[in-house]
Parts: sequence; C-alpha cells; structure tokens
Amino acid sequence: MNNKTTHQITTSERIINYLRAGYSGLYLVSSEEQRVEAEIKAIARYLSYHLRFWSVVDGLVEGENGHQTDAHDLLEALNAIEELPEKTLILLRDFHLFLQDPNPILVRKFKDVLVTAKTKQKPVIILGCRLILPPELEREITVIDYALPDKEQLGKVLDGIIESAEIDPIAGEAREHAIDAARGLTTIEAENAFALSVVESKGIDPTLVSREKAQTVKRNGLLELIETKGNLDSIGGLDVLKEWLLKRRNAFGQRAQQYGLPTPNRLLGWRADRAQRGNSAILGVGRNALAGDLHQGGHRALGIGA
Repeated sequence: MNNKTTHQITTSERIINYLRAGYSGLYLVSSEEQRVEAEIKAIARYLSYHLRFWSVVDGLVEGENGHQTDAHDLLEALNAIEELPEKTLILLRDFHLFLQDPNPILVRKFKDVLVTAKTKQKPVIILGCRLILPPELEREITVIDYALPDKEQLGKVLDGIIESAEIDPIAGEAREHAIDAARGLTTIEAENAFALSVVESKGIDPTLVSREKAQTVKRNGLLELIETKGNLDSIGGLDVLKEWLLKRRNAFGQRAQQYGLPTPNRLLGWRADRAQRGNSAILGVGRNALAGDLHQGGHRALGIGA
C-alpha cells in the first residue's frame, strides 16, 4: 500500500509550470483581479521575469516601477509588446471584452504576438472574469479557472480585519468556523463579510458571515442557503443517520486535518417533493452537527464545505 501523500498542485504552481514549459498564451478566469495580479507579481519575481500590465485606461505599465507607456489602443499595445525585452511577462486586463466580436486584424496580430512570445520568452496572460475566446484562438490559449481563496488565504483576510478593527484575536474552533463560513467567497467578499460581522456584532460571528455568503449565493438564483437553529434532538427517528453524523463530525475539524484525514468535500442529500420538509430539516440540523454549509437547490440539498 502506498502511504505517500499526493501533493495537490496550486494554481500558481500550474502557471509556473506552463511558463517554464514555454506556453505563450494563458487565460486566467477570475473576478479577483487584485489577488491574481499579486500572485502574478510573485511568479514574475520567482522566475526572474520583467512584468508589464496593460489596460485600456493605463496603457502598458511596468510592474517594477509603475512607468507607463502610451499604448492605450490594443493594437498599439500588441505592437509595443513585440519591442519588449526577452523574459517579460505581459498581463492584459479586460482583453476578453475585445474578443466578443473580434476585429480580424486584432486576432491576426494577437496570433503573431503569441508566436513571438514563444520564441522570445514573452508570454501573454489574459485576465478576465469570464471566458470569451473566438474559435481562431481556442487552440492558441490555455485556459485556467483561478481557484477561490483557500483556508490559509481566508485566514490572512480574517487576521487583517481583526487587526484593523482592533478586536481580540480568535483561535481554535471559533477561528476555524469563521473561516469555514467564508469558504466559497472571494477575498473581497470575505473581507466585506468579516467587516460587517465586526460592525453588527463587535466580533467575528460565523452566522453573520454565512448570511452574507447566502446573499452572494442567491445572486445566481440556483441555490439557497439553509439556516437552521435546531439540533439532532429536534428530529424524530433516523437514529442510524444521527449516529453516523455524530461520528463523522470529528472528520471535519482542524484536529482531523492535523491527523492527516482528507477534508470532506461536501454532503449531498436527495430530497423528494413528498418528503421535502422532513429532509430539509435533517439536512439543516446535519449542517449544524457537522459545522458545514448546506445549500438547497431545486430538488436536492448540497452541502458545500472545504
């Protein structure tokens, strides 16, 4: 039996591997522009690359000193990229908006830039909140869905709010529950949720953070956050399920992670219309027993955890 722990590669490590392998074009799909740009800066430093940012507002901006080149027009920017020194990483902000109904000249020029990027080590990275690629570029660009912040990153956000609000730090299960409540949020959304919790409760309340996450989830109209105040004693019968939940709760905590148990991904409960109310109730109190998040959508309930 192989007891070796498999290393789960991070998004940053994937990007580094692609760049080292000579990939000329990457497309990062994320709404977290600030966090992604900070990680791209770290990658450029790690690989000893120069860094340039482009936007239609700022033109080409040097990552090292902020010096701007007057290349606000995209075609001008692509021409300027060809003149940049080797080992330069170029991040294009909102470039996807120009690809909805692309100009044939723009597409042709961009393909030429990708050829130069490969031979001269000048990879181009597109950063956008959604994926838009014309067929002409689908095989030229490698798409990466940027992962949402993990527990460590959310912990740093939490620490920043605690420090700025000058409140007492939280530790142990209280800290773990607060971070778990923010899982699935972007760093900005988590920061806002933590800050609102401080305003409303003078501290970090996981219930308030979950409430703000519910508002985020509701925007897409597909899922509904279930907030249940009951416990397993409030549900009649289902003794086998209750016993399983009480046993399984120990696999969801920090001690379980330190022991080496893999963090459970989610709890899925099927709900038939006739049993809708009863199943929703057990899923709700199950959430409380497991200290996770349960979301309800259509005819099923989905627990979204770590």
